[in-house]
Amino acid sequence: MCYHISQRQKNPQKISELFDAENVLNPEHVPVYYHLNGFSHANVMVMTQEEPDIIQLATWGIAPPHYKDSLETYWKKYTGGTLNTRDDKFFQNYFSWKDEALLKNKCLILIDGLYEPHKPSQGKNIPFFFERPNHEMFGLLGIYTHQGGILTCSVITTTADPLFEKIHNGAKRMPMCVAPEDKDYMILMNREDSLKEEFKIFRSIELNAYPVSRDVINAHKQSDYPEIINRLEYAELS
Repeated sequence: MCYHISQRQKNPQKISELFDAENVLNPEHVPVYYHLNGFSHANVMVMTQEEPDIIQLATWGIAPPHYKDSLETYWKKYTGGTLNTRDDKFFQNYFSWKDEALLKNKCLILIDGLYEPHKPSQGKNIPFFFERPNHEMFGLLGIYTHQGGILTCSVITTTADPLFEKIHNGAKRMPMCVAPEDKDYMILMNREDSLKEEFKIFRSIELNAYPVSRDVINAHKQSDYPEIINRLEYAELS
């Protein structure tokens, strides 16, 4: 599952150029975090199927369209299910509104890294940081809904590729990681058969991964600081 991400790019002009966006966010509106825990339900940058050339902000933690109760109530009930949506749950009579969102309301969530836990043969979980070899930004394929004047979003996860299977060896899942140049291809698809086929053959972009501080997975530690992405060595991995 994908509950922890980073977004360190502070230059809105560079973000817009990389993702071929028509707009440039005000610098004060660019969310910057070295480690964001999804359960904080903070804002993330997205580009949507409805407005694929515009960078917008969305709350990470999806809810049904125009949900009448408070979002906090829905988040509390469905917890991690608001942050991630499995690709194999679409069109399986689970949540019809999510099926509709996959057809009409896909998005790309703009990040530059993510964290996943590794289960060593002995000892506690060890978080790993994943990023592109060139350290550039990329996107996570997701779905979104409208909640009055805001958007809520969820990351789509799929079966782990060899890298994620080795590291995220508990759940053996991974987010669908997309290169900026593939944005339109991925979010503008609007046919059920095409989406099912794409999910079958999907291949992630190239990522590197290395172990980092356990502060990432310690809910009692403040972990949004620059050094959180520094590589650490663990005896359990020797």
